[in-house]
Amino acid sequence: MMLVQYIKRGIKRKGVIVAFTEPGTENIYIGWSLCHPNDSFDKDIGKDIAINRAIKWHYHIKNRNSLYDPKEINHLTVPISIDQQLYKFILRAERYFKNLEVSSWIDIFKKYTGFKYT
Repeated sequence: MMLVQYIKRGIKRKGVIVAFTEPGTENIYIGWSLCHPNDSFDKDIGKDIAINRAIKWHYHIKNRNSLYDPKEINHLTVPISIDQQLYKFILRAERYFKNLEVSSWIDIFKKYTGFKYT
């Protein structure tokens, strides 16, 4: 199962946020992608980038007590332009994947954004 939400600027799509589960496990993967302002948005490429970022984020959460490659951490930083949308999407994913826990996503979200939420 996959949950998809497009990020828009006005009426134009500029990115995508995805959440999906790994079949047979309770793992939730959440990722995003944003199109460069000089490029045209392509939903398939955007989805692929978001899925790959979700896998990287998941790996980071599972191994957060180990040493990380600083280059990987930069890929995990949430752009301020989407932090509020991503936070709301994480809460939406929690409702969508009813019995699965997303608290680790909330923890990692706090670490990689400056978004102030309640």
